[in-house]
Amino acid sequence: MCSKYDVIKVKVHLSDVHYYVLSRFLLSKMLIFCRVPEETAVRISLDVKKHFVNTERTSITQAELEDYIRCSMIAAGFAQEHAQLFSVVTQFHAERIPLIIFIAGPERCGKTTLAHLLAARINCSTVINAEVLRDISASIDESLPSFAVTEASPPDSTPAMVRGVEVSAAVAAEVDKAVREGRAIIVEGENMSFTGFHRFLEPAFQSSTGAVILGLVLEICQGEAETDASHAYVKALPNLQPVFSTERLTVFAADMGDLAKDVREIPTIYVGRCTTVADNVCLSVFLHDIVVKRIIAELQRRGRVL
Repeated sequence: MCSKYDVIKVKVHLSDVHYYVLSRFLLSKMLIFCRVPEETAVRISLDVKKHFVNTERTSITQAELEDYIRCSMIAAGFAQEHAQLFSVVTQFHAERIPLIIFIAGPERCGKTTLAHLLAARINCSTVINAEVLRDISASIDESLPSFAVTEASPPDSTPAMVRGVEVSAAVAAEVDKAVREGRAIIVEGENMSFTGFHRFLEPAFQSSTGAVILGLVLEICQGEAETDASHAYVKALPNLQPVFSTERLTVFAADMGDLAKDVREIPTIYVGRCTTVADNVCLSVFLHDIVVKRIIAELQRRGRVL
């Protein structure tokens, strides 16, 4: 939706030296991150731009922008606490908090669909398929054999076990890089077992790096026995507790003591059991809410939440 207000630039000053030009597109993306419906986010972003252009305020501060957005969200019917989320998302980007989400599960369970649905909600531009990442690594390192993503070998076969180990190694390297650079990434794949990612899920690692890391194992309830690596991992999880459910979807949180809890007692490992891939829309909403809660918890730990 193009508008005449897009022609006039509004500068938002972060300091006396640094500023950026207000973008309605990016503003609407940030509002969606704040759990604002897409249509409402687009309307609020236009109203914000119109307000500053009509009042001839083409040079404003970040605080002035955030104050007016909070007022606009409240006027649109959102609660004060909800309206405060824009400042939370702004701080999340300013602090460059690493955000890593693992999505594992068998083939054709909707991992890719869920990953992209969630990426759109949290404005994450990097969605990585673990098997593709491993094959890219193999194309660079000739010592690694290349496994086709569509290879249909039994999960407990030696080639599949080797592939799983190499996938985990490739993913771990990418996650380490994302943590160092303060980026947000979503990694999905069928040859991922969280057994190889324990160090990322441990509170000590997340506290020391300031990262927000979540893991989800996705299952489709079709009455067929699943034998992939992620299913074996789920069977070993102790004390799965239901935390969210609908008619066709149930989400469990793993109670693994210190391993599954962060500093704010929010579980970091989840298991989603759904009937159809279409249920992933509802699951993405649930995960979006968990991501926001974890970000707030990390900002509070840093003493940054207003």
